[in-house]
Amino acid sequence: DFAVLNGTIDAQNAIIPGVSVITVGEAKGHGMQIDEQTLQEVKAAAETYSGGLKVKTDHYTGFNEIVGTLKNFVIDGDQLRADLYLLKNHDATPRILEMAELLPDTIGLSLSFSGEHEEQEDGVVCARCSEIYSADLVDAPAANPTGLFSVKVDSGKKVMDEKQFAEALAAALAPINEKLSAFEAFMTEASTKFAALEMKPE
Repeated sequence: DFAVLNGTIDAQNAIIPGVSVITVGEAKGHGMQIDEQTLQEVKAAAETYSGGLKVKTDHYTGFNEIVGTLKNFVIDGDQLRADLYLLKNHDATPRILEMAELLPDTIGLSLSFSGEHEEQEDGVVCARCSEIYSADLVDAPAANPTGLFSVKVDSGKKVMDEKQFAEALAAALAPINEKLSAFEAFMTEASTKFAALEMKPE
């Protein structure tokens, strides 16, 4: 979930300032809470990377999906924020910049980290971070509920026209459609092979 501090996307230099890295509140789907101590620990762990914390396109991806880094971490109220520096030559960079401008509430950052989580006296479990591995761009971040920006981005565009919305929606759905097509091809091939096996005599 990104949240802009000064409200400006620097598309020319591929920089999105003040994005929300993690937010105090429920980590949806994980059965725990993010509190102020979590923010402090995530900040400390992220700052151990001198070149910045790597950002990938989605969880469980590898080297080719590293699209940038987070730098300049600061705690701002109930959010940990940082500046996102995208790789100018990465294929996904133009799409990320466009989505940040046009569909900021549909994507966000989700952290991959480890730590011994802490149970409070009231039974609430709070996330603790001893090591952080990456910040990944996803469409449903567990600990950043308000989308890419919690403050509106000053992009110079007040509303999207029909064409812009259609293009942005198509870009957002492209990875999903690609995976669905691959799955359909797999199922068709599997069904064909299964049918062929059924027709073979004993």
